Amino acid sequence: MPTKKRMPPRRVGILFWVASFLRGAGIVCTMVLLVGCGRQRGDAVRHTEDVTPGFEEIDGSNDTSGWLTYQGEGWSISYPSLFSADTTGYLDSSLILYSALTDDGDQYADNISVSVVDLAGVAADLDGYVERCEQLITQYTEQPAIMLSDRRRKNGLVYHKLVYSEQQPAFRLIRVQHLMASQGKVYVVTLTCEDAVYDLCKETGEVIMNSFTLK
Repeated sequence: MPTKKRMPPRRVGILFWVASFLRGAGIVCTMVLLVGCGRQRGDAVRHTEDVTPGFEEIDGSNDTSGWLTYQGEGWSISYPSLFSADTTGYLDSSLILYSALTDDGDQYADNISVSVVDLAGVAADLDGYVERCEQLITQYTEQPAIMLSDRRRKNGLVYHKLVYSEQQPAFRLIRVQHLMASQGKVYVVTLTCEDAVYDLCKETGEVIMNSFTLK
C-alpha cells in the first residue's frame, strides 16, 4: 500500500469557513476561504479505479470497532486507521483526516475535516449560517453546483447537510458538509474528494461524518 506523501500546506485541498470581520462603520461580514488548488496532477484523468485507501467499503455493517477516535474540545469523531490526522490547526481547522494516495498518479488526498466557527457576528442561527454559506459558494467558487441542501436529524441532533461541487484547474471536487449549531458555535464536518471517486468514497465517508458527536 502506498505511503501518503505529505505535501506543503498551500497544496492541501480542503474547504474551511473562516469568519472575518470588517469593523469599519459597524459592518460585519463573513468570508469564505477556499483552498482548493490541492495536490493536483497535470491532467484530468484518474490513473486507477481503486478505492482510495481508508475509504474501502465497510461491508454494510457500519462496524467501526477497529477505528480510532479523536477527542476534540466538546466533540469527537471516529475514523479508519489508514487516515493520517493533522491537528496543527492549519487554516483554523480543528482536525484534518488525510487519506493515503492510491498510486503514484494520484495527486489529491481526499480528506475529511472538522472546523468550529463562532456564530457571533456571522449569523443569528444555523439557518442564517447555511444561507450565508450558499451565497458564498455561488459567488466565490468556480462553476458551482449545489446538489443538496436540507435539514436532517441523527441521534437526536439536528444538522444541515450541504452537498456541492466546484471546478478546480485539473479536476472537479465534491464537498459534503454536515453543519451543526450548539452553544453559539457552528461545527462543520466536511468530506472533500474528486468527483471521479465520489461514489467510491461517499459511503464510508458518511459513516465517518456520522460518527461525529457533540459532548
